[in-house]
Amino acid sequence: MSQSTSGRLVAIDGAHNFRDIGGYRNRDGKMTAWGRVFRSGTLADIVPDGLSIMQSLGLATVCDLRSTGEREAAPSRFPENHGYNVLARDHLESSVNLKTMLVEPDLTAPETREIVAEFYRKLPEEQGDSYRVLFKALAQGEWPLLFHCAAGKDRTGVAAALLLDVLGIDRQTVIEDYVLTDLFLDDAWRIFRSRRSDHPFSGLDDDVFAQMLRADPYYLIAMFGALEKQYGSASGYVIDYLGLSAEQLGAIRDHLLVEG
Repeated sequence: MSQSTSGRLVAIDGAHNFRDIGGYRNRDGKMTAWGRVFRSGTLADIVPDGLSIMQSLGLATVCDLRSTGEREAAPSRFPENHGYNVLARDHLESSVNLKTMLVEPDLTAPETREIVAEFYRKLPEEQGDSYRVLFKALAQGEWPLLFHCAAGKDRTGVAAALLLDVLGIDRQTVIEDYVLTDLFLDDAWRIFRSRRSDHPFSGLDDDVFAQMLRADPYYLIAMFGALEKQYGSASGYVIDYLGLSAEQLGAIRDHLLVEG
């Protein structure tokens, strides 16, 4: 088992795609620290036994990347008396909305791939307010920290990719971390597909639906391509668009990297 999967999944009953970003070696030989930053999908379905495991992580901060409507429709479940600092941006549905982008009749899988790639190109700026809250919390040392969205694939996947890039993790490893979503969400996607009739995407062809759900490396490559064209690097984006200082960026690295 590679460093990409060994010990990474946190088995919390009712949680989806809940995992630790520790254990990745950067270009300088340092490692991302275990137990300091976690990522996941929705926390709305965690059962009591799962809440006990979640409590054992000692989380200080939870950053919810979902919209106001999503949070109201599926409130997160936390352990009693948890004491978490829960950070969330009050906003309506994303202005970059796949529901409106995937309504064309006779849509093909290759066309879907390009639509989702364009969605990813826009995510860093569209989710800038939420990502700003996340990166500032990390700079202030508010860890152990969990960030999550609904599936833990798109908004969370981009946030994790940006963070790992800032920490000096090579691009191939960043992509490998992203595509782990396909492994860790396999059961959840199977349930999701079985309930398609209740979902806004119910009319999509099977191959289009499958392409939409995939953690396709092409999506992350498209995101980084647009980001680097505009800002030069993920670090440039964090400084120029999110407004963090070079000192705050250094603090994130100090907090989350350890000697290998």
